[in-house]
Amino acid sequence: MMAMRPPQLKKLLKDAGLTQTEAAELIGVTARQMRRYVSGDTPVLKVVELALRHVVDQRRKEPK
Repeated sequence: MMAMRPPQLKKLLKDAGLTQTEAAELIGVTARQMRRYVSGDTPVLKVVELALRHVVDQRRKEPK
C-alpha cells in the first residue's frame, strides 16, 4: 500500500467534516504538524493515516 498523499489526506478530512486542527487534536499531533502533512512538507506517516481512518470510521458509526 502506498503512502497517503496530501490530496488524499485533504479529501479524507473534508469527507469527515474535520478541520485540520480538529483532526490533529483527535489523533494527538500538533496543528502545525497536521499542516505539514496537508501541505506535503512532511510525508504522512502510516500511523497518522491509520489513526485518521479509525477516527473517521468511528464518526460514521455514531448515531446522528
